[in-house]
Amino acid sequence: MNFTGDGCGFIVTPQRGLTILSAVRFYTANDFPERDPAAFRLEGSNGNGWILITEQPLSLPPERNAAGQPLNPGLHSQTVQLPTNLMPPAAYQSYRPVFPSPAGSSTMQIGEIERLGKAAFAPTAANVTVSGRILTAEGGLRNARVVLTDSSGNSRTFLTNSFGLLSF
Repeated sequence: MNFTGDGCGFIVTPQRGLTILSAVRFYTANDFPERDPAAFRLEGSNGNGWILITEQPLSLPPERNAAGQPLNPGLHSQTVQLPTNLMPPAAYQSYRPVFPSPAGSSTMQIGEIERLGKAAFAPTAANVTVSGRILTAEGGLRNARVVLTDSSGNSRTFLTNSFGLLSF
């Protein structure tokens, strides 16, 4: 609950690491509908600032969830699907939902927010070939050092051939 009416939010960092959200479900709190948020903004971060994922209006149902009781999944809530135009979908380590204003009061209250999505598993490089060419204005750059580093910090170094080509 936020009593200031100035907007509020919080940061959540899932313990499982990188996650990809497909939707967010907002549950009503126990008291007045005019305290429901009128809109929300969702941002994601991987440690270098925040990226806007979506900004949408909300229209929570008038029914209220009981205070101090377990929520019935999906009851007295609104599910918002996140944009699907991101290919591949972006995975973030932290999320920040922000509520700019309540619907009709100077106090904003939300019962619960449920993140719907999945863990983002690290891709494998099994049976993958990486190749390319390092160029200058004069042509291929011979003996250029290319370093490939995996998610564990292990590095391998390769040199381009006399035409600037590399393949590993």
